[in-house]
Amino acid sequence: MTIVLSVSREASTKRKTPAQIINKYEDDHYCLELLRFFGTYPLAKFSELAVIHAQNEDSEKSRIRSALGRLVMSRAVGVCIENGAHLYKLTDDESVHDSVVSLARIEWHQWRKILGKGNGTRPL
Repeated sequence: MTIVLSVSREASTKRKTPAQIINKYEDDHYCLELLRFFGTYPLAKFSELAVIHAQNEDSEKSRIRSALGRLVMSRAVGVCIENGAHLYKLTDDESVHDSVVSLARIEWHQWRKILGKGNGTRPL
């Protein structure tokens, strides 16, 4: 006899820790910086141009756009359309949303430890 238990999607979703979020994107500095940005302003919506300017990286527009696309594809960042404009915001997925907000609150020296850069194992 087989018994199948149905678990709601919300109940089965495990909370992600800030360290898990960092590890997922550790290969992309731009993704991590964007996550910190969106985590700092978790309820705000931004145009692509506003995101690029907030990163102070006008010379790196293509890399920021690429990172933004990666975050949208992985559903860490959402897109909404208001008055014909595409706006980007932190995901509504509670698990990821809360983790990214926590990530944004991490101090710089803790951030470096999580990335393994505080002990000289990897260059900045």
